[in-house]
Amino acid sequence: MKSQILTAIEQFQIDTDLGLSSSPRYLRPKYFYDEEGSKIFQEIMNMPEYYLTDAEIEIFELNSKKIIEHISQTYDEILLLELGSGDGIKTEIFIKSCIESHLQLKYIPIDISSDILEELKAKFKINHPGIEIDARVGDYFQVLEVLKQDSEYKNVPKLVLFLGSNLGNFSNQETNQFIEDLKNILNPKDFFLLGFDLKKSPSVILPAYDDPKGITQRFNLNHLLRINRELNGTFDINKFDHHVSYDPLSGEVKSYLLANTNSTVVVGSIDKVFNFNKWDSIYMECSRKYSIPDMEKLARDQGFQVVENYLDRNQYFCNSLWIRK
Repeated sequence: MKSQILTAIEQFQIDTDLGLSSSPRYLRPKYFYDEEGSKIFQEIMNMPEYYLTDAEIEIFELNSKKIIEHISQTYDEILLLELGSGDGIKTEIFIKSCIESHLQLKYIPIDISSDILEELKAKFKINHPGIEIDARVGDYFQVLEVLKQDSEYKNVPKLVLFLGSNLGNFSNQETNQFIEDLKNILNPKDFFLLGFDLKKSPSVILPAYDDPKGITQRFNLNHLLRINRELNGTFDINKFDHHVSYDPLSGEVKSYLLANTNSTVVVGSIDKVFNFNKWDSIYMECSRKYSIPDMEKLARDQGFQVVENYLDRNQYFCNSLWIRK
């Protein structure tokens, strides 16, 4: 018997019901990125407090050709597979270096936002008309499973990009499962380039997640508005405040929405009522920061070898190139 394939809205309903019915309550961060959420996140990436984007762009500007040199020792063409492509700014820097270095590639960007992918395809059609793009809309895990079964890509040399600090949004169990799933679609000597936000002073970290202009707060509250829009919810965002904490031992930044008054929320599409008492919380997201030894242990434990680590000048961020053993 075949398992039922859920639509995106059905999965959103299930995940929202599960999260708001749990104790403590939570919402899954992948649903931040509807059209409005993606726009707000672009604002976040342009904030002076949000050091991550500039740090990673600097790494790519300084090191793209070094990364390509490692790959070119084994391959003269690759399948470039990007998980969570966003606006593709960093990837475009890398692809320009691939073109200059005569490394042939086909690009498969994957993102949960179809709008982001359409904009990305339009930009690449103008800037890099010779690059073949096969954009895929969906959840990383679901798309990876589809690609795993696709004979066209099964034996093609791959470089997988997982940039930004996306890995830090996973729990330890999710991190291990994600990398194991990825390893299972890779062949020996395929490459994996991923981003790690490094441990540093809380005075640098906290403003990136709780900025003075309230852009990150708006980003989190938009999740509630998305429930209103798509699931017929009745959240009043004025009744919730954004709160952020950082634990320097675990390296975890945790984001919450706190009810600032008693309220009742109806989510019509799942026919549920949720009561919030003052100071009840909704856990929104974890953004974990890593040390270099943390990263290297993760690679070893998951059957990868670290080829090289690339850091920005401030040593705030690292892009680590791994090869599957």
